[in-house]
Amino acid sequence: MSPMLAAALAAAVDAAARELQAAAATYNGYGRKGAPGLYGHLAQALAAKNLLAQYADRPPVQVYRAEFRDIPLGLYATEAAAERACQTALSDSYPPEVSIVWDWIGDEDAPDEPRELVALIDGAPEASTGYTVRALEVEPEGEDL
Repeated sequence: MSPMLAAALAAAVDAAARELQAAAATYNGYGRKGAPGLYGHLAQALAAKNLLAQYADRPPVQVYRAEFRDIPLGLYATEAAAERACQTALSDSYPPEVSIVWDWIGDEDAPDEPRELVALIDGAPEASTGYTVRALEVEPEGEDL
């Protein structure tokens, strides 16, 4: 879970708990007036459970990882952005006067397989460049990207 999402959830839990504790403030769980005690703690736990349940059923998010020979270059929200990152890295490794024509190859029937950048460099035959883009699924409550 991202720090920003965790902070937002904590603030929402605290706000809901304050409302529930205000309603339960007349009894402390032992039938006496005073501090919220047991009822207040139960109200806070219930509020946290209800808020976290909203995020539990979210589907995984798909991101795209640009790689050079299995070394990650970055994570991107779209496949096109990951492809541009690879193309830029390839272009930057050659002087400006070198002609580069690239293409992406991959099995469209196997979306889990990485797509590979191939290129014609200064008229040489098409060759693999070592750059790939791979689709990944990330759980929304997993680690930060």
